[in-house]
Amino acid sequence: MCATLQYRLLCSGYKPTKAMVQRLYAELALTHMDLDTFTAIQEHRLSNVHGSNETELMKQIFNTLDWSCNGFISKADFQRAVKLIMPHYSKADEVFDKADWDDDGKITWRDFCYLMKN
Repeated sequence: MCATLQYRLLCSGYKPTKAMVQRLYAELALTHMDLDTFTAIQEHRLSNVHGSNETELMKQIFNTLDWSCNGFISKADFQRAVKLIMPHYSKADEVFDKADWDDDGKITWRDFCYLMKN
């Protein structure tokens, strides 16, 4: 169930730490709520904490795509995300190359912002 909670939060655009998932799971066990209700409440709480401005939303998307949690989006991270979201999309490599405008083999936060704003 812990992995399901983490997955649902990831799908909502949040990348919770392992400690956060464990804390939320313990809280869920204490509340005796069903997972759907609990997740909806947590999503609402997180949206109030993180705000809703454009930069924060972009940062949430960037962090969600950074599967390896290393501060950048590798080609493997990007391909994995595209495969999950759009399994039949064939131009992931082209999009990655366009996003990696400084050709260092990774999409940094700067690269990501440049792509999203242009």
